[in-house]
Amino acid sequence: MGEAIKSAGYDPLLMGENAQGVDHLAKANAELAADDNLWKAMKEQARSMLGMAGMFVITIMLAVILQPFYDFAGMQAFGEAGATQVRFIMLELVAILLFTVLIIALARWKKEWIIKYGILFIIFIALSYSTVPLAHYIIAPTEDPTSLQWAAEDTGEERIVDFIGPNEYITSTQVENENNTGLIFTISKHTDTGNNSDWTGVYHESSFLSGQVYMGIDDTFGFTEGESFWFVNPETGEKISDDNRSCSSMMQGPECRMMFTFGQYNQVHTVNVDGNIHRFHPTLNSSDGQWQLSPLLDMRDGYISARVVDENKLLIVTTSQVVFAEIPTETAQLGNDRVMNEVEHIWNFTMEEGTSVTASDWGFSPRSSVTNENNTGDEMFLLLGTSEGDVFGFEFNLTGSGDVTAADWMKLDGNDAIEGEVDAVRLADYNFGGINDVFVIDDNGLKMFSGYSLLLRLEDSSTTGSHIMIVDDASSDTTTLIEVKGREGADGWSQATFGEANLVQPFSTDDTAWLVGILVSVLLMIMLWKHPEWYVVNTVGILVGGGVITMLGISFVPWLIIIFMVLAAAYDAWAVYRSKHMLELADTMIGLNLPILLVAPQDSDYSFLDEDDDRMRSAAETDVSEAAAGAEGFKAKSAASKVKKPAKKSKEAMFMGLGDVIFPGMLVISAMTYLAPIGGANAALGVGMGTMIGGLVGYFVLMTY
Repeated sequence: MGEAIKSAGYDPLLMGENAQGVDHLAKANAELAADDNLWKAMKEQARSMLGMAGMFVITIMLAVILQPFYDFAGMQAFGEAGATQVRFIMLELVAILLFTVLIIALARWKKEWIIKYGILFIIFIALSYSTVPLAHYIIAPTEDPTSLQWAAEDTGEERIVDFIGPNEYITSTQVENENNTGLIFTISKHTDTGNNSDWTGVYHESSFLSGQVYMGIDDTFGFTEGESFWFVNPETGEKISDDNRSCSSMMQGPECRMMFTFGQYNQVHTVNVDGNIHRFHPTLNSSDGQWQLSPLLDMRDGYISARVVDENKLLIVTTSQVVFAEIPTETAQLGNDRVMNEVEHIWNFTMEEGTSVTASDWGFSPRSSVTNENNTGDEMFLLLGTSEGDVFGFEFNLTGSGDVTAADWMKLDGNDAIEGEVDAVRLADYNFGGINDVFVIDDNGLKMFSGYSLLLRLEDSSTTGSHIMIVDDASSDTTTLIEVKGREGADGWSQATFGEANLVQPFSTDDTAWLVGILVSVLLMIMLWKHPEWYVVNTVGILVGGGVITMLGISFVPWLIIIFMVLAAAYDAWAVYRSKHMLELADTMIGLNLPILLVAPQDSDYSFLDEDDDRMRSAAETDVSEAAAGAEGFKAKSAASKVKKPAKKSKEAMFMGLGDVIFPGMLVISAMTYLAPIGGANAALGVGMGTMIGGLVGYFVLMTY
């Protein structure tokens, strides 16, 4: 006997409890009997459990189907900016608490009619969250986007120097005469009527035409082809001075890369191929100040663009580094030797070894709080494309010292939506709605990312090129002109018209679909009013749950949803097991036959209409009394279970509040929405499905209790 007890985990020498009359063998048998009863009960209730699990999956999969509709329409509950705001999650929790208090108070005041009609109205609104999108999917299905049709291809030999506006740029064209070789510079503006020139014919003779022609912008346009420099009136295109000053004589060798005037006396400054700033003396043919911008700047073969920003700052983009610094005004001197001081950077960005910047653009942010037309230029945006298929963005606040922050919200680095080397990037407003979109040309063609979350809306694999421009099509309200320079087979600009038919979209807006969706909601509400049986309640509950899951799921990022779920679970445990007011709330809803829950009948004879209005509280009291029966009760049940009795149908059912489906469903939809820009849509869907499976496992574990 002692060995038997030892094998069960009890030592007779340590059984002090026996003096108090505790029978450990009976206790062990009771625990075994309890286990037998657990699995027997779960087997008996398998139909209800599987039915509940099925409704759990169906509700969440319905939300997955609805997600593109809400995501593309930007229907976040608190707007796109509210997706990361903790205060809105807390607002949701407070709203749940206030709703519970209000319902219980009205029930105790015998105002059930207010509860019923109020909840029915809310259910009708929530029901439409599902029926309207589903009606659009069925009645107005979308077709695959059509490919862009390119036309107006030319073979011009112009070279783009830089963009100076949404659709304005400066070009250079090499001209060869009998005795001389020179360049013609042109400011060009592309419009819906073609390529218009504001000024042209700025001819510059030079025998030094290696590489690209560069430009700096301030109140005047400063040009250099590397050997000499000159300035041009931006209004007329005329040279401000006829004589061309020599870069090489002033700097004793290095070529110029950028020219601008700055300071009290509008002194000429240049950035040379060594990445140094030289300030030229106003009267002498020499420099009177020099500074080193950065030893990492590749200004010989890696120069991309440079500009004067906010009147006193330089922004230089090369393949290896981006530098943002104030233009220096003083230099230290020691005897007759000038000291090369290094300029202190406001901000810089250095590429990793083996990776390079391949394209850049400067403009207004895709997340700007004001439209392009009303933007004062105090907040600007730098867009960079790389050789590894990444696109980075940086936000510049020019109101103070020029703070720069990385636009991590873009999620276009490491995204499989962009593949191969980035050939061109552009900040432009495709439909002239006021806010910029992001255009990218990579190895797979042209792509457009739109909206607050930069959703992929346009994808055309036939497009190649080195520059992108968007032009307003004044002849149409539904299309926009896109122009690409450097398409295969055309050295000049190629033009295509694109509109809604070319865009990726999950639904088409249709008045009939809206009407049908509302009518279906009305019919379901009539059925719920006239005959609130369990299958009607479940149909409405699944549709309501799917719509609410989608609406809230796209409204918050995953980490906020997780915080919400943890806090809600803690509140739910307290409300059910301590205060028990959640059971009172559930009984109120059951008594009014309101579908804020799902019902899984054990047998076909079950009727939801027969439920009492104290179902939850009486069930909880029964559980407590059974638990108090102790070991003898377990043994009695175990013995009784061995006696075979005729099987009879049960009129019992399992209940699950919609919140138990909505909360995990929100995390599924949030993962699909906010992880897709990081790892791709398929990977995000995989995370969402893993979340749903985890919810099912948790459901099974909870059922064992």
